Amino acid sequence: KEMWLENKIVVSPAGIKRELGRINRDYAGAQQHDAHEVTMLILDKLHEDLNLVHKKPYTMNPEGDGTNDEEISKEAWEKHLLRENSIIQKLIGGLVRNEINCQICKKKVIQFDYQQTVQLAIPKSQTRTVYILYVTLSEPILLSLTI
Repeated sequence: KEMWLENKIVVSPAGIKRELGRINRDYAGAQQHDAHEVTMLILDKLHEDLNLVHKKPYTMNPEGDGTNDEEISKEAWEKHLLRENSIIQKLIGGLVRNEINCQICKKKVIQFDYQQTVQLAIPKSQTRTVYILYVTLSEPILLSLTI
């Protein structure tokens, strides 16, 4: 409220940028980074500091055949928590179902993998031509507009 109304406090991101550069050398210097990269770096560092697991056992990601997704997803989450157990991971992440189909033997394998973000493809813009018939008293004019 104070930032927008009364005191007009201005916050400079230079201090945050400097700290990010100290934590990760990729962020040192004047290079520009997108918001997703910065957010993921901060979340990763918070997770590392808050992770309750200090000795990480080796685990195998369980596989299913599509008939037992609930069982496999629960087992995958339990195994994930054996290695990565922080409030950050629990609040922000989740499991994504991956399906692999072998074209040769036709075997189907289902796995659940931990993800903090889901990247979605933004479709290429499609252009189309719109024709506008502008009618005046003297003569009609046909306009074409590509959008």
